[in-house]
Amino acid sequence: MSEDNLDTSEFALESVFVLHRHSVRAPTYYAPNFEEIHPKSYPRGAGYLTRRGIDLCLSVAETWRSWYPEHINGSDHRTIFVRSSESPRCNETISAILHALFSSGPEGLNLVPIYSPPPGYDKYVSCAGFDGDISSRMRKVYQEPVLEANSANAKTVSELHDFIKTCFKAPDASEYDAFVYIDGVTSNVYEGLPQPKFFTDNEAALKKFYHFAYHTVIEEFSPFYGFHLLQGMARRMQQVFDGELTTGQKWCDYSFHDFNLSSALLALEAEVREPKPNFLGAIFFELRRNQKDGSRVVDLYYCSGLQPDGRYSQREPLRMRWNQNSHRATFDKLYEKMFNNIYVKTMRSLETNKYTGDDAMV
Repeated sequence: MSEDNLDTSEFALESVFVLHRHSVRAPTYYAPNFEEIHPKSYPRGAGYLTRRGIDLCLSVAETWRSWYPEHINGSDHRTIFVRSSESPRCNETISAILHALFSSGPEGLNLVPIYSPPPGYDKYVSCAGFDGDISSRMRKVYQEPVLEANSANAKTVSELHDFIKTCFKAPDASEYDAFVYIDGVTSNVYEGLPQPKFFTDNEAALKKFYHFAYHTVIEEFSPFYGFHLLQGMARRMQQVFDGELTTGQKWCDYSFHDFNLSSALLALEAEVREPKPNFLGAIFFELRRNQKDGSRVVDLYYCSGLQPDGRYSQREPLRMRWNQNSHRATFDKLYEKMFNNIYVKTMRSLETNKYTGDDAMV
């Protein structure tokens, strides 16, 4: 019998781990001379959640509650563990979700601790130790051809990058700068604001550029965003299954970035259409135990996140190539895949770095 066909009723759900991206946020950086994507449209600040992003957290919280009513709910703050990245938008996201779940009980507002290191000391997101310039790495692969028609008549990714710099009135923008500027268009889309004309006129080519750039960046940064996070989650799963925790054992929430989710999906060899999650995209790990023989399994599901119109995508089984394309894995095998993940060799070579060593804050 394949793992997908095992009777779920035999496996009691003990805990739910959620690794998710933050909600809709303002652009993180603005091209200084470009008026069509401008800070005045985002009064809460660059990189912070927008007002719509906050409101969408509230609705997504209810969706999660409907999926896991016994685990993701507002009934007992002691059964929840929350780890946010050092970034304000990640902290704001889980704060809004917890508010939606815990502010309507008979006792009024209840509070849940959120664990987050101070800025610069979060090894789950630190690229300290990256031995190079990301723009130069991007430049090396930018000779790939551009097949989509575009008004710049760009034949290569490099030529399209030059076109983007011109459109953003940023002639000195690096490859990574241009990538971030194009990423800012996404915020306008989700906020219902006008998109730059050069973008709508060349949408297919520019989206292809963005995804090509994203994959290039992830290839370089994934060890830094995946190694420690996957190890930390695996350790906590082990503690939950072994009954070592008296608090924070039913819902363990990790509020992070698209880079973290993409790095996790790569390490898990996940079969997904596009490894870049939308806002509030999430991986759900269902920790289950067989009621007859005590065996432990984990069912994984993936939600690509919010659509621009505010709809939230459905969960789908997260099939993994290493696991015979099943979304259910024995815990021992999943633990090995997460703890001794594909990033071990890279990161072990950087152990002398103060933010990536075992003494860094988790």
